[in-house]
Amino acid sequence: MFPYRVLLLSLTVLFLAAPMASAEEYEHHALLRLHIDSPDVEAWIEENAGQLDIAGGRRGEYIDLVVRHSEVGSLVARGGDIETIHEDMESFYASRIGDRDYGAYHTYSENVAWMDALRLNYPDAISEKWSIGQGHEGNHIWCFRVSDNPDIDEDFETEVLFDGEHHAREIMASEMPMMLAEYLCEQYYAGDPEIVQLLEENEIYFVPMVNPDGMLYNEQTNPNGGGMWRKNRSYNDGGTRGVDPNRNYPYEWGCDWGSSGDPGSETYRGPSPASEPEVQAMIALVNAHEFVTRQSFHTYGELTLYPWGYTTADTPDEDIFREMAAAMVQYNGYTPGQPGDVLYDVCGGTFDWDYGAQDEHAKIFGFTNEIGTSFWPPDSHRQPMFDDNLWPSLYMIQISSELRGVTWTHQPVPFSSNSTQPYELIAIPQGYEGAPIDAATVLLHYRVDGGGFLDQLMLPTGEPGEFGASIPAQAEGAIVEYFLSANDVEGNSGTSPRGAPDALHYFEIGTEFEHAMEADRGWTVGDAGDDASTGIWVRVDPVGTAAQPEDDHSADGTQCWVTGQHLAGQGDGYNDVDGGKTTLLSPAYDFSGAEELTFAYWKWYSNDQGNNPNSDWWDVLLSNDGGATWTQIEHTTTSTNAWASMAFNLFDYFVEAGTVQLKFVASDESPGSVVEAAVDDFSIAGVFDPTGSGDLPLAFRVELDQNYPNPFNPLTSIRFRLPEAGPVGLGVYDTRGRMVKSLIAEELPAGEHAVTWNGRDALGRPAASGVYFVKLRSAHSELSRRMVLVK
Repeated sequence: MFPYRVLLLSLTVLFLAAPMASAEEYEHHALLRLHIDSPDVEAWIEENAGQLDIAGGRRGEYIDLVVRHSEVGSLVARGGDIETIHEDMESFYASRIGDRDYGAYHTYSENVAWMDALRLNYPDAISEKWSIGQGHEGNHIWCFRVSDNPDIDEDFETEVLFDGEHHAREIMASEMPMMLAEYLCEQYYAGDPEIVQLLEENEIYFVPMVNPDGMLYNEQTNPNGGGMWRKNRSYNDGGTRGVDPNRNYPYEWGCDWGSSGDPGSETYRGPSPASEPEVQAMIALVNAHEFVTRQSFHTYGELTLYPWGYTTADTPDEDIFREMAAAMVQYNGYTPGQPGDVLYDVCGGTFDWDYGAQDEHAKIFGFTNEIGTSFWPPDSHRQPMFDDNLWPSLYMIQISSELRGVTWTHQPVPFSSNSTQPYELIAIPQGYEGAPIDAATVLLHYRVDGGGFLDQLMLPTGEPGEFGASIPAQAEGAIVEYFLSANDVEGNSGTSPRGAPDALHYFEIGTEFEHAMEADRGWTVGDAGDDASTGIWVRVDPVGTAAQPEDDHSADGTQCWVTGQHLAGQGDGYNDVDGGKTTLLSPAYDFSGAEELTFAYWKWYSNDQGNNPNSDWWDVLLSNDGGATWTQIEHTTTSTNAWASMAFNLFDYFVEAGTVQLKFVASDESPGSVVEAAVDDFSIAGVFDPTGSGDLPLAFRVELDQNYPNPFNPLTSIRFRLPEAGPVGLGVYDTRGRMVKSLIAEELPAGEHAVTWNGRDALGRPAASGVYFVKLRSAHSELSRRMVLVK
């Protein structure tokens, strides 16, 4: 990169040496980065976003702009911190392409030949291609179907759509659907059971080149690759050419903040909704079928986007879109969200029409994947980009049948300290498009400690649409997994959670739990109001920076929760928290009846780097009513930049325990700051009286007195009573449940006993200040008391 003044000088010489290009002459482009370093720049971007050709960026920090050479001067004249990424994008991109024509990439005619070759080689998996329409210049928009009976449109199979290259310059957007079709065919013929099942249950449609005229124009102007023409090739008033097809779809068409009414703009939306033949062809295809999911490939930015595009308000299915996006990005690390949250608004785009035009077709869960980091990547990047997006594509096929089925309203059972009473659960299944539920099919399926599933019919509770069931009491330490299933009267099915039995609800039984974050144990990401565009919580083996840990805290582990995985070789601010807040929620723990309850965790927090250090917040909130209300226990701007231990007593905040849950919030509200956070090694433990002991005569009770003094330093006395002789264990434990010192492990007679702890561990070392538990175990009971060592 080099200062803009060098570019300005070279372009000025270029413009003086050559006449101004006419509307019919091809003009080269520069890629400029505009840094958002003042409110004035941010306001200018917001005001002009619909007119700008924004290639990518990080909201609140910078945007990358594609600018025709003739327009560079006017952009510079407005001021601001501008740097050059590529002085001549076409020449730069062409220099990275292989020896022949488009290198590893395919021209329009080569893609057509590729479709024919796939049909020839895999006739039992892919149909003949057919034209769904033509561009203004008569070039066909080709479509084909991949399925186990590709030449037959089978009504009972779920339909999925993949398309690409709405924008002509985005070469990987056509490569990706073609490569995906080839992969599905190859694996189907190879007998891959997962792919065979996908093709047996689904019809997968492909339209790899939505904008053939624009593609062919790029071949004409830049035969060696690198062409930057974006729009189609319509004739506009004033002598300009082209409409942006991804601003021409009818739903919420026409807004100025996410499209342009200027025919010369790269985001020109056209003279009217669906005015363009390419968009008309896609609309006709969609309305003639019952697509459940649609993936429209674009480049670039490494983003996974979902509606709405025209506003940042949530759709009624925000939870489903968020769940799907989280699943899609778990391996490739793309940033999920609505366009306006992560970069800029889009009006008249594909997925708004897919989801919003429900008067024309059934609801479609449409996404846009912005692949990679370049419009024309080097040949060597082609396969890795496909690999990054293979799982999200397969997921879109896998989940499609589940989205057209029974849906559920269900609050999962919390982790529980109860080992004597059944675990009650209720749920409300809803049939597809309002179809009644078949009550005989509403089932609970559960298993304990990985055993076989047991099935139980769920019965109506008397509340509208509600069904209930119970899981029998389980011993302390048990792990219970379950899912719910039902059909509606039309035969549509559905489970809670989606994807069961591969995905399951999960809870554990005990009075104390430790989470080293090495496995998925019920932690979730996302809360109402979350709006961070990057740095979303993820459980990984972290890649370290000056702001993010290289290793988790666990001595024997690798995984922890961090705010966005870093990418080696990128700057410290890569994938940090940007543009808002991101929330990590613990499981819910039912500690009803606990007399003491403590929890502890290790945190990492960094907020002191970047352009606005120490200007953002780290928050931890605690609930004792299952998340209905929250109390703040941490609120700080202070960075640790290292693992730091935190411990709290719930009774410092509430008079009773109830159903306990915590949430950890990292937020970024100040452009330019670098915010990172991590959580590891969480523990929670409750202290209970023995069940029913209060009804026993004193002579038959096991009793453990509160230690005295408490707090203490360094000596404290511990007294207890036994109703009968027997084996006894008495020990001191830390808040994570680890034994610090065994005080008694022997047979004792009935009666009163006392022992003194000197504040030292099993090796004779002084114990650190903090909270400890003394635990008494006898033949018939276990008792605990909380102690505080102060120094």
